[in-house]
Amino acid sequence: MHRYLFSERLSYFMAVYRIGNYADAARSIPISYQGLAKAIRSLEAELGVCLFKPAGNSRLESTEYADKLYQQTLDWAEDIRYLEFEFSRMLGNAKRTIRLGVATGVMGYLGLDAFSDFELDHPEFSLRVEECPDFIVDKGLAEGDYDFAITVAPYDKRFRTHTIDRIRGFVAVNKENPKSQLERFTPRDFQGEVVLGVGYQYKTFDRLSGILDEGDIAPLSWINSSELFWLYALAAENKGVCLLPAHVVSLLGQSDQVTAVPCEDFWEIGLSCLSSRKIDNDERILLAFLAKRCQKQRLRFGIDG
Repeated sequence: MHRYLFSERLSYFMAVYRIGNYADAARSIPISYQGLAKAIRSLEAELGVCLFKPAGNSRLESTEYADKLYQQTLDWAEDIRYLEFEFSRMLGNAKRTIRLGVATGVMGYLGLDAFSDFELDHPEFSLRVEECPDFIVDKGLAEGDYDFAITVAPYDKRFRTHTIDRIRGFVAVNKENPKSQLERFTPRDFQGEVVLGVGYQYKTFDRLSGILDEGDIAPLSWINSSELFWLYALAAENKGVCLLPAHVVSLLGQSDQVTAVPCEDFWEIGLSCLSSRKIDNDERILLAFLAKRCQKQRLRFGIDG
C-alpha cells in the first residue's frame, strides 16, 4: 500500500478538492500556499497522475484521477472512524463521534471555544469539526462527509435545517463617501462602488451578485477575500464598501474612518442534516446547545433581536 495513505498529504488533497483553489484551502488547514502546492505536487508524483488542472481565476478543476481518489478517501476515512470506535469500545471508553461541518465565519460568531465547551457539557460525545466555505460545507454534507453541518441560508433543499440565528448585515463605508450618511444601504447604493466581500464560494457573494444583476446595478468592481478584517481595512482606506454581519462590526469596534450603515441583508445560520436522517438525540442535543450559545453570543456582541 502506498505510504501517501498514511500521511497528512491526503487530508491536504481533500481540502483542495472540496474548496477548488490553493489559497482558500491553505487558509482552512492552515498551511502556507507554497507548502500546500508542494504537497499536492509530491502526491501527484507518487501516484504518477495529474490531480488538478488550472481553470482560470485561481480556480482548479479536478481530473478523473482526483475524482476517484476523493471517493476512495471517503471510504478509507469511514473505515478508519469505525476502527477507532471499535478500539475505543474494546478499551471501555467509547464516545459517540459527531462529524460536524461548519461554514467559514461561524466559528468567529460562536467563539473558538464553542465546541470544546460542548464536549465539556456532553462528555459522551466527541466532535470532529471541519470549517469550509458555505458551498463546500453543503457539498460535504450532501456527500456524507458530515453527520451535521452549520450551514448558511439559503439552505439546500436536500437538508433538514433548523435556523439557530439570524443577524443583520451592515455595509462599512468610509466617512468621506457621501453614502456613509445613509440611514439604510440598499442594493441600488452599490452602483459605481468597489464591492469588498467574500468570494464565489460563499452564499453572500452569490446572493448579492444575483440581486445586483437582476436590478441592472453595476458596481465599479469587486474585490473578494475570505479575510473580513482585511476587507474592512480597505474600506477604512476608502478603497471600497464592505458587507459585514453585525457581530463582525461589533468585534471591529468604533472607527474614525468608517461608518457601519445597516443594509437589507441578513446572515442566517442553521443546523442541517440530510432530510433522510431520522430526528435523533444527537440532533436535539446539538440544537439545544447551539440555541443557548447563540443567546450568549448575542449578549456578548450587543446584537438586538
